[in-house]
Parts: sequence; C-alpha cells; structure tokens
Amino acid sequence: MPLSSQTSIPKTPPPEHYTGMDDILIPDPGFPFDIRSEYFPFGVVGKDNDGQIEIATQVYIESTLFEQATTTHSLADRWIELHSKNESKLELLGRRELRGNEGIVQPIVNDKGEVISAPYTFSIETQGANLLSGQLMNDHDQDYRNRQVFRLYPLSAYQIFSVRIVRETQYFKSHPMFAKQYGHFLRSLQPAVATLQSTLAGNTPLTRRFYTAHFNFDTPIPAKYKGNNQWPIDHVSKRADEWHLPEGDLVVTYEIQSGYDFLPKHENAKLKSDIKGLVDNLPGYLKSIEPNKSVPEMRYIEVPFGEYAMYGSVEHKSSYASIELSTANKKGKVLVIHFSGSPALIKKYESTLLAWVTHIKVMQ
Repeated sequence: MPLSSQTSIPKTPPPEHYTGMDDILIPDPGFPFDIRSEYFPFGVVGKDNDGQIEIATQVYIESTLFEQATTTHSLADRWIELHSKNESKLELLGRRELRGNEGIVQPIVNDKGEVISAPYTFSIETQGANLLSGQLMNDHDQDYRNRQVFRLYPLSAYQIFSVRIVRETQYFKSHPMFAKQYGHFLRSLQPAVATLQSTLAGNTPLTRRFYTAHFNFDTPIPAKYKGNNQWPIDHVSKRADEWHLPEGDLVVTYEIQSGYDFLPKHENAKLKSDIKGLVDNLPGYLKSIEPNKSVPEMRYIEVPFGEYAMYGSVEHKSSYASIELSTANKKGKVLVIHFSGSPALIKKYESTLLAWVTHIKVMQ
C-alpha cells in the first residue's frame, strides 16, 4: 500500500513484548508506560430449550489504574453505595473474599506481609443497572429487576481487574445455558499477557481465546454464524495508555469496533475516502463559519498494516496535536488508534509512532 508522499516511516526492530486486546497484539512502546484502563462489554446471546431468546444480559470486563491506592473491598463499597439510591431498590445478596483456586491472583500485601487487598466478590439485585459514573445503561432500564455479580482481582495496590455480569433475574431459572458458559469462562481465566505465540484457539470446542492487557479467557462461539450461545463484543471495546516520553506524556487510546457486517476491502476504501475528504474539506469549512478563528493544520497519512493500511490524519492546533489511524482489520471489525499530546511532542515523535504502529499484529 503506497504511503502519502508527506510521510516517511523508518524501519525499526520488532519489539520483544506484547499485550493483548481482543485479537490484536499491541507491542510495548520501548518507553515507560501505564495501561490506564480497559473496557470490554460482551452482549450475551442465548436461548432456552424452547428457543426463547435471553436479552439484556451483559458481561463487562474492565481494568482500572487508580490515582490513589484502592482495595477490592473499598471498590465494592463504592459500587454498593452507587446502587443504594431509592430508585435502585438495592438488595445485597452477599460479599466475601475469593480464596484458593477461586482467587486466581495473589492478594496484595504490604511490607509487613499483611493483606491489604484480596480477590473479592459481591452480588446485588437492583431495579435497572448503573455504570460507576451513575449513568443508566441502555439495556437495563428501571422496569426490570437485575442481578449483578462482581469479581474483583487486585493487580497492584493501584490497579484492579473486574468481571461483572448483569442479568435480568427472570433468566436465572428459565435460561440455564448461561451458567454453564460462565462457569467455563471463570475456569479459563488466566492472569497472563499475550505473546507472539498466542492463538485464538479456545480450551474446548466452540470457544475462542480472548485477550486483555492483563488476563486471557475463553468465550463461547456459536455452531453457526450469527447463532445463539455466544458472547460478541457489544460494539466498542476500549483501552487507554499513557506513554512517559523524556519530553512529556503521550496519551494513546485504542478502540475495536465490532458487530458490523462488511468486508475489509470495502470498508477500508470507505475509510480512506472519508478521511481524505475530511482532511481536504474540514479546515476550509471551519474557516467559512468562523473567519477570524484559527483552524487546525491537518494532513492525510497512510501506514502499512497487513494486507491493507491504516488510514488517518495528523492534526496540529496551538496547544494540542494528535494522530488518528483506522483500519478494517477483519470482517466486521475496525481498529482505531489515537495519539495525543503537545504539538512539539507529536512533531518530534511522529515517525517513531508510525513505525511502532507497523509492528501491531492481528491474530487469526
């Protein structure tokens, strides 16, 4: 795939270490960096023995790096407090530490060997279901009673990996298939990063391996395309990193957009056309509506990526600059990468960032 004439990308040696995001292998950048957060919303598709569909059931996988030391117990308190408003009609079903094989990860201890954060679980029933921000989730309105089960795994004193299922209580007796799938998912959880040797093969038939930056696990896949008994990503999974460069910090975000029905060839042609049109026309449009206001400098770029390329733009404003790249890497899936920082930082490291992108791998 030819590159824009404005872009040159140096050849760099392949990285030694990777982390995973769904079926993407993300190389370590070669600078100190933090993985600030991850978010993977699975929309469960299942049926009972009579073919009745179970709807509004989600499994949320997240990890968060907190600014202050945070324990799994205190995070559980925050969730329970969030759901304790009158309209939620909270019922606490139980809470406890996860021990033995259930724990999966080791407790976090202080310098005296005292446990300060241990693997933890709690269950609640509520009217509807809220995110930690307090916003109501679209698929869990107040008309239905939901059971929510949380599992919290401490990765450090500042970082917690969480698994949360939200399910209408009516389905617990009528749709038993989920319990079997969820049990296999829990048994397959492994606190390990992806490597170049990682594959998408699950531990059992009709499962696939799914990767996050800190864990990997099995998810069900249907016997037939678009069949039941599967955990597809509910449109968009996200990850946010922070690279600590000598001249300042750079924020890197990733999105994998899933659940659509297109071929990569067709979607990439559309992405390329749309981005080029935006770069060519947006500055003039902004100038036409506010003649006295400065407009960003924008430049179209292409970066080699597998069979196709990543298509994007470099944007410079007075106090902010960014690089955004997109590609359809598989049928129905788009990967979006966004770098943001000071104009001086983006300008100095542009070629380094684009060279790093070429080392991202897509697992088959």
